[in-house]
Amino acid sequence: MRKITTGTRIPLVPSLEAAWQGVKSSFECFCLTAGVGALEQMLCEDAEQVAGAPHSRSEGRVGHRWGLTKGKIGFHGGRVTVHRPRVRSYEGQEVQLPTWTAAQA
Repeated sequence: MRKITTGTRIPLVPSLEAAWQGVKSSFECFCLTAGVGALEQMLCEDAEQVAGAPHSRSEGRVGHRWGLTKGKIGFHGGRVTVHRPRVRSYEGQEVQLPTWTAAQA
């Protein structure tokens, strides 16, 4: 008989691993945790498109990174906290990230 050497488990990213642990208590909690993780990843990608990679000096940037902040979005009649990057234009105005605008709507 042959021994199977390949794993059957698909490796999960850390945020999904934490979410999977929560599925035992509540599927809604799993969806919330996975959704917030995905939203935060999308916000980081938006910031990279607008301001470039961290510490980069690439052409085409419309602003620069300005740290992180917490924001709240609605979920099932409540509000959940989402960590999002901030981007400021060279004129000092806050640059709206498209994903954040859509999530708030």
